[in-house]
Amino acid sequence: MNEPNDEKLISTLEHYHPRPGARFEQRMASAPWNQKQRSPRRSSLRGFAVGLAAFLMAVTALSLSIPSVRAAVMRYLGLNISASETVTNPAIPAESLVDSPKVSEISTLAGWNIKTPTWLPAGYQFRDAYYDTANQMVLLTFTATRPLPGNDPTMTETRTITLIQALNNRLLPLTVAPAAQILDVTINGLPAAYAMGAWENDAATGTATWNSAYDLKNVYWQMDSIYLALNTSDALVSQEDLLKMAESIE
Repeated sequence: MNEPNDEKLISTLEHYHPRPGARFEQRMASAPWNQKQRSPRRSSLRGFAVGLAAFLMAVTALSLSIPSVRAAVMRYLGLNISASETVTNPAIPAESLVDSPKVSEISTLAGWNIKTPTWLPAGYQFRDAYYDTANQMVLLTFTATRPLPGNDPTMTETRTITLIQALNNRLLPLTVAPAAQILDVTINGLPAAYAMGAWENDAATGTATWNSAYDLKNVYWQMDSIYLALNTSDALVSQEDLLKMAESIE
């Protein structure tokens, strides 16, 4: 991946403002659809603007199909995409994790006001918060316990929604893999990405490989200087539920 060239492409598209020449305007003025118009210059310019818009849309669609350009655009939107499907995933020392039921305590440790949702899917409630001191990353967990099919009330299952936030989006839980099928979405007007899949860890090699077939829903976005990711494997929590929960985060 040639990151400088990717950034140069984005800069080129941002500052691309072509203007029609005199010969182009003359051809447009003599076009059949302009013969009855009183202002051929205005019509030709209008036609040029429509054509230019279509051209830029086509260029954008084509560019986003190129992995390296896609990665550059994701970075431009404040999101991160890994260089490959397998990345280094060092183990987090147990002593670097601080577990607390109080978000205020974690906020003090992290150095910023931890962002929390005001809306949760049915049955969910806040469970606890973790702070990874080694990576300056916060993880909030929300759980829902439901009875399993059958008549035994003691048989239940617990599902989890995890909210991750950090000042650095290069951390693995906040990274999108090139193979991920990414859907561009917005959260309260901010650019975001939705993807299915998960990083599968290999403790023996200290690496993690992206698996798009893994049934984990992920939303990635940024608020101010904080990068966030929201995910769950709960089949009863839809993409719409995750986005609604993300939009309620303060």
